[in-house]
Amino acid sequence: MTNSMLNYVGGAAAATITVLSAIYHDRAVFDERREGIKTQPGWPLLGSLPLLIQYKHRMHDFLLEGFSQLDELTLTLSALGIPRHIATLDPRNVEHVLKNNFENYIKGPEFHASMVDLFGNGIFNANGEDWKYQRKTSSHIFNVKNFRDQFTDVFVEEIKYMSEHIWDKAAENNQVVDFHDIMYKFTLDSFILLGFGVHLHAQSSTTKVPFAESFDEAQKTTFSRFINPIWPITEGIQRLTMPWKASMKHHLNVVDSFARQVTEKRREEIAQGEIHGDLLSRFMDARNAQGELLNNDELRDIVLNFVIAGRDTTAQALSWTFYMLLCHPRVEEKLLDEISAYISDETLEDSPELYNVIKNMKYAHAVFYEVLRLYPSVPLNQKYALGDDIWPDGTKVRKGDYILWCPYAQGRSEKVWTDAKEFRPERWINEAGELVRESAGQWPAFHAGPRVCLGQNLATLEALVAIIFLVRKYKFSLMKGQTITYQVSLTLPMMHVQNRQGKTRLAKWYVPYEDEEKIKLKGEVHRLIAPRDQKHQSNFVEFRNYKIVYRRYAGLFFCVCVDANDNELSYLEAIHFFVEVLDAFFGNVCELDLVFNFYKVYAILDEVFLAGEIEETSKNVVLTRLDHLDKLE
Repeated sequence: MTNSMLNYVGGAAAATITVLSAIYHDRAVFDERREGIKTQPGWPLLGSLPLLIQYKHRMHDFLLEGFSQLDELTLTLSALGIPRHIATLDPRNVEHVLKNNFENYIKGPEFHASMVDLFGNGIFNANGEDWKYQRKTSSHIFNVKNFRDQFTDVFVEEIKYMSEHIWDKAAENNQVVDFHDIMYKFTLDSFILLGFGVHLHAQSSTTKVPFAESFDEAQKTTFSRFINPIWPITEGIQRLTMPWKASMKHHLNVVDSFARQVTEKRREEIAQGEIHGDLLSRFMDARNAQGELLNNDELRDIVLNFVIAGRDTTAQALSWTFYMLLCHPRVEEKLLDEISAYISDETLEDSPELYNVIKNMKYAHAVFYEVLRLYPSVPLNQKYALGDDIWPDGTKVRKGDYILWCPYAQGRSEKVWTDAKEFRPERWINEAGELVRESAGQWPAFHAGPRVCLGQNLATLEALVAIIFLVRKYKFSLMKGQTITYQVSLTLPMMHVQNRQGKTRLAKWYVPYEDEEKIKLKGEVHRLIAPRDQKHQSNFVEFRNYKIVYRRYAGLFFCVCVDANDNELSYLEAIHFFVEVLDAFFGNVCELDLVFNFYKVYAILDEVFLAGEIEETSKNVVLTRLDHLDKLE
């Protein structure tokens, strides 16, 4: 092709892009503007895609800000490569989708594809007749007799075990503990005992429990698939480039092996006349939609779905409950007064009596409901429209649209809740002193309509048993110097290493910047931290809308730029860990090692931080991987 032809093609392409950018200045290319719905402003041609990537670690607040900026309760998201999404906070719309026109909105094909490996065809991934059958069968299990005589027993047993093996020892030694991690282990132990009838003891194990570890990793991969439309490609690349890292297949095999072994053993025990009350045993008597006894795969899917739902949501709710109690001493004191009035040592030893007493504890329920308003366990949810529809607010939905309702943003919207940002459990108790519940459209903490959460009373019971035990026996306090956030991972826009003269020896960018901007940023950061008094000033400093976390080693400054709400101490530890790995790999690392072995330094960095997230915190694991890479050279 001649130069003139190239110039012609280039000019035509530039003109086309210019015209398209003018037409699609705030949304994805070829996405038409929907009449009557405002679009969250995005980039020309790309729409909201860059913003969704940039703010993925604070997605729920990003959506809340979008609703606030547009002053709307319904908006549409337009992002290149992602199907059209209509998001709403309007309680009328939420109730319409979940209840009044339930049949028109299902879990879409993308949802099923990303979730099927772990969820299988269990109730949370099923539609149609499969879902109806599972729900009908499950409903017979969640009755008052089982709650009173069995489920409460399980929760009391596990909370006592946790108290003896963790909290008593921590209190005796005035020890700092990771409350959230312990709650995850407590609820996992509880729901594995409830679901499979076996003791996992993840709470007290000093070594990793294979099922617990693989169960967690499989969940992380499953939910990352949900927000990554090209996950088959990225997971394939990971298998090729990081063969030492356990794959989703490996973790699923561990989970499946556990479920299969327990199921086969239980079949033998039942055949010998033993009686068990766990969910697995109860479902063994059930028949599928074809009238056949459930096979091992069907049992695995059904029980694991309940474990996943009950474990995660309850652990998150408990963590946020205690955080809010510590931030609001008045509420904690009032809750303790109610616990003292209702609960005695004898009550805690009598599970049926405890169940009956808990039902009457209005303020404890109100605290839990208020926490779920501000920190719903499912902060964002999605449906797929099978046909055209018109919502109560007039929004026109088309067949194939994806629907988002956003309980996190809804709970913080002043248009939905009076004094929305105030933590006030009293809003759930009326003047007569009775507990009240808002409509499911306004408070969809447990979903609504035909798919309303079957286990909502079970989750509430477990949470209140734990709250009562812990508040009654222990006094907790927050560790200083940490930022509590819903983030499941830590992200950073950039990391670099500079010497005292401002020469950059390593630079990694996790957010796209122009070259000129990169040079400007490096200069600004150096001028900001180099003059600081290393003895009397902290290692954290505000920078634009971010924070710089840095640490000086000899003549080198190791710096990361992080979100203003991130935990500085986590990044400070990550920097030190990175330097420790460099030291171990090079043997007393110096500036020249970074200069002459820059490709190895970047390889080490990528093992510690992947796509801006803290990926690995085990020095031995990183060094083993680097040894593998060395052998490949």
